[in-house]
Amino acid sequence: MKAALTVALLALAVTGCARTVYRNLHGSDPAPVETEASLAAHPKDVWQNFFTTGFAPHFHQIDAGAQCGGDAHVATIETEHSIGTVLAAIVTFDIYSPWSAHVTCDHPR
Repeated sequence: MKAALTVALLALAVTGCARTVYRNLHGSDPAPVETEASLAAHPKDVWQNFFTTGFAPHFHQIDAGAQCGGDAHVATIETEHSIGTVLAAIVTFDIYSPWSAHVTCDHPR
């Protein structure tokens, strides 16, 4: 029992959360500042489903332009490995390994 607990704690210790934020996608406008109102207007944690550590499918395309009413209105795109997605991967022995994705528009939807 102690060995199983030690292995589980070690597995949690070596996994981590990762976040990637893409800003200023058009190169000319300053990056937007997110406020509580802008964050509340855009739902977070839409999971992108990956299997076998991301090998299947090996990428997902997020159509941010469709979510924001055109590519010019996309302010940021974030991808994240949060504690929830990490736990989902651990519980399924990394057979299911989701990432969360979040698109922020430059206007309320």
